[in-house]
Amino acid sequence: MLRHHPLMVVACTVACAALMTLLFGWVQSRSDVQRLAAELSTAPMAVEPVAASETHSSSSSPVLPVFDSAALAKTLGEQAAKLKLDLAEVNYTLDETASLPYLRYRVTLTLDASYPTLRRYVAGLQSVAPHVSLDGVHCSREDIGDKPLSCDLSLSAFYQRGNHG
Repeated sequence: MLRHHPLMVVACTVACAALMTLLFGWVQSRSDVQRLAAELSTAPMAVEPVAASETHSSSSSPVLPVFDSAALAKTLGEQAAKLKLDLAEVNYTLDETASLPYLRYRVTLTLDASYPTLRRYVAGLQSVAPHVSLDGVHCSREDIGDKPLSCDLSLSAFYQRGNHG
């Protein structure tokens, strides 16, 4: 067969090499995403809201801030600017479930960043806004050669129930 179809053998060899390269890149990308998820899950967590029955039982309970969507937007932008990140898309949804003793402001945002920069952004955000918690992270790349990842972050900001605007 080698004598009769040398081009076929070369083509198969090249195709196998390309497949192995793609497989290696996929495995490497997958392990990077798993490593990031593990590191983010062990990062210090933000202060969680306290149930209404617990708010008066201890003077050391955390006090949630008054709802201020403009201040949150400013904080998100300032933390991104410190790391020279561009917030591609930011969406806000206010969850006013009456049975909860607090307001939950859900934020989803998209940014392009490396793993270390993404970790610094989340850590910086949680240090200046402890009432904000990270709910989820999803990162992807269009091409394995792309340096920055496109990451979608899901955050929750917790506020006192009461008057808000």
